[in-house]
Amino acid sequence: MGKRETIYNYCKAAIDASTGVNYVTQQVNINMFGLTENLYPAVRLNDGPEIKSRFAYPSTTSEDMQSEFPISFVGYVRSINKSSTEIIDEQNNLLVAIEKALTADTTIIANVADIVPNEQVTDRGNIDGIGWVSGDYIIKYYYNHTTP
Repeated sequence: MGKRETIYNYCKAAIDASTGVNYVTQQVNINMFGLTENLYPAVRLNDGPEIKSRFAYPSTTSEDMQSEFPISFVGYVRSINKSSTEIIDEQNNLLVAIEKALTADTTIIANVADIVPNEQVTDRGNIDGIGWVSGDYIIKYYYNHTTP
C-alpha cells in the first residue's frame, strides 16, 4: 500500500470514528438517498488528482518528493419533518464534525505535512428528505521516491 492510500484510509477512519457521522463510504454506487435513517449523517468520501514534484536531490534514505491531493466529500443529513433551521444546523454540525475529524486526528497529523480546508458549501440543497453539504481538504505529504 502506498503512502497516499494509507493517508486516505486514515482520513476515512477519522471521519468514521467522528461522533458527528454515522456512515462513511467511498463507493459511488450506493444510493445515499436510500440509506436507513440511523445511518445519517452520512459522508461519501473521494480523493482527487495528485500533484507530485521533486523538492530535493534524489536520495535513497530521505524524503525527496512532495505530493498534494484533495480529499473531497459530500455529506448528507436527514431532513424529513424538520424545520429549515434544524436542517441548516445539522448541515453545519456535519461540516464541523468532518473538519475536527480531519484536522485533529493525531494519526493523520503524524503522517502529513499539512491538511487544510479548501472549499466548503454549507447548503447544497434539500431533496427527497435529504439535505447535503460538500467540501474538500488539500493534503500535502512528503516521501522518498523509492517508496511512493
